[in-house]
Amino acid sequence: MEIWDIYDKNRTKTNRTHLRGAPLASGDYHIVVHVWIRKKRVKFF
Repeated sequence: MEIWDIYDKNRTKTNRTHLRGAPLASGDYHIVVHVWIRKKRVKFF
């Protein structure tokens, strides 16, 4: 089970949480971070 913090459109934390997999309500957001690791040979993992 993964629980996310909910933010508004200005990235202000709302002090509410959300269970991953359930639909987000209109106007609710969660922060996502993507990380790419690159080696010298331009390979991505």
